[in-house]
Amino acid sequence: MEDIIFEDIIKSYPEYSAIKDPFVMIGIGVLITLVCGVWFARLMQIKILRWEKETISPLPLKSNYTIISWSGSFTGLTLFFCGMLQIFDFNPIKSLVASLVISIISGTTMWRVIKDLMDQLNSGEIKEIDEYF
Repeated sequence: MEDIIFEDIIKSYPEYSAIKDPFVMIGIGVLITLVCGVWFARLMQIKILRWEKETISPLPLKSNYTIISWSGSFTGLTLFFCGMLQIFDFNPIKSLVASLVISIISGTTMWRVIKDLMDQLNSGEIKEIDEYF
């Protein structure tokens, strides 16, 4: 008798899928972004410390670790933006496309800025930030 009552109670609730929940997507995106962002920042810190102490060039910037951590950061941001757009009732496919475009544009732009800063650091001619604008 009790089993039937519990089954009726369980059936009365709608099915829950964590994959369809935008808050889960936002949480996973934030977690991935933080982990990969801290990893990338630590890699850059190590490159700069090696350059200061041992005069080892911080270039080339492209290594497996930097590319994986950089890509992971923007994958997390893509998930975060996608979840946020879904909260505002966007279609999941359209929010994913918009999030990918935002992440790819901002990721490639920031990669160029970091590469330019590492080039300047390597050459010893660091420009002030005002010269970029």
